[in-house]
Formats: sequence, C-alpha cells, structure tokens
Amino acid sequence: MKTVLSVLLLSFLFFCCHGQENKQEPSAKRTQKKLSEHENDSTRLVKAKKYEDSIAKIMQWKPLKDGWLYVNKFGDIGFKSYYHISAAETVDTYRIHFNDKEKTPYKNVIDTATFKNISPLSGFGTYFKDKNHIYHYWGNSGGGNFYIADEVDLKTFRIIGEAVTESIKTMFMISGLD
Repeated sequence: MKTVLSVLLLSFLFFCCHGQENKQEPSAKRTQKKLSEHENDSTRLVKAKKYEDSIAKIMQWKPLKDGWLYVNKFGDIGFKSYYHISAAETVDTYRIHFNDKEKTPYKNVIDTATFKNISPLSGFGTYFKDKNHIYHYWGNSGGGNFYIADEVDLKTFRIIGEAVTESIKTMFMISGLD
C-alpha cells in the first residue's frame, strides 16, 4: 500500500511540475520573441541606413542647385528626398525617374540650367519650374512624389500668396493639385 501511495504521489508531483514547466515555457518564449523582434527591428533599421548610405557613396551625388537636384557619377539627375525608417529616423534617397509607366529619367526632361524652386514654402507641396515644365513635389514618409504638373499652363502659372497657385482660370492648393 505504501508503494502504491508513493507511486501515486510521485506521479502526481511529476505531472504537476511538468505541467508548470509547460505553462512557463510559452511565456518565456514570448519574452524571448519580443526581444528578438526588437533586435530585428533595430538591425533592419541599421541595415536600411547602411544600404542607402553605401548606394549614395557609390553614386557620388553632387548638388546641382537649390539642394533639390543632384547629379551622380553616371550623369543621372536625382531629386533628393527622404523616407522614414522609424518614427525618429530618416534616410536620404535620390529619385532618378518620374513615376510614369515608362519610368522616364529626369535627365531626359528637366532643364537643369533653368530649374528653380518657385514656392514660398519648401517641403511638402513644393513647386518647381524650368523653361519647359512646372513640377510638383508632394512629400510623404515614403519619399514622396516628384512629377510634371501637366494640369497647369507654363506661361500663366503663378504663386498667389503662400497657399494657392493659379493657371489661366484654374486655382490650385499649394499642397497639391486639386
């Protein structure tokens, strides 16, 4: 009888302790997973920054004018922008083509000799002009978009104050073509 009770007691203790280990293990795994995810986020941010910095170094970007247009060692024209890699960090990036279907290179369109910023405010919603086009830059956390503002007339386009532009009889908000 003592033997049976001893076996039952040992079995009970074994299963109770074994069950506790199983219950604690997932919690420990979750904590380790959270630490691992944080390390992965940190590593990802560092890698993204190193990648962009190494590309910029290889391309040897040099400013052309106004701090917006750059040229690289291959003669590509780049529009300097940035994107967020975290809430507090940004990485510089250089866009070299329009976002159209053909991915038209800037160097095939922009007249760098006459290119200038014509907006009173720089940053999000900035307008530029060269002898052939009006351009609009709409920034966002992913680097933004720089495009030809085909909706406006080059000859009549003008900035009215800080928030509005006009072309012939159409008015646009400086923050975007509406």
